[in-house]
Amino acid sequence: MKKWPLLAFLLIALPAGASAGTVDEVRAFYNEVKEDLDGYYLTEVVVNRDYLMYPALGNYQETLRFYWRSEAGFDRLVLATWSSEWAAHTEYGEVLYRVDEVNEGDPEVVAFQFVAFDNYDEYGAESRWYYDEGLLVEASGISRSPEGEVRFVPEAGEERSYGHNHEELLEMFISIHH
Repeated sequence: MKKWPLLAFLLIALPAGASAGTVDEVRAFYNEVKEDLDGYYLTEVVVNRDYLMYPALGNYQETLRFYWRSEAGFDRLVLATWSSEWAAHTEYGEVLYRVDEVNEGDPEVVAFQFVAFDNYDEYGAESRWYYDEGLLVEASGISRSPEGEVRFVPEAGEERSYGHNHEELLEMFISIHH
């Protein structure tokens, strides 16, 4: 039942075909970026590199990667990824950003977010959020268990409930590079 308000909103608010075109454009841009990762600068942050027991968490390690470019004196985040391992589960995520013009004050805008979450008991889930000019236009997910797969539509705002989200990662990048 909770999934219907978002789905109804997407069906009402978007003109026919707007979502599909946007999703295809985002996928094409994502593939373009992934094929050319060597052409971007990379900033990597590793938390608990030696994989020591972490206070209150036990086994914990996390790696964040920021792929960025520099144009006209401005550093621009293009892709952020993270992989985290806790005592009971792992999480992997990616956030793709766009910036159309490289001028002071033109912010990076989220285009896509992906999160895969796995427990060590063979349960896991993947969620994808597609954006057009920073506005959510489509979301999809799949949950896996020994009993099978279930497809679902993640609720609006759910992308913020994982280890990282697009706003937090952009803030981290800015704090490192400015």
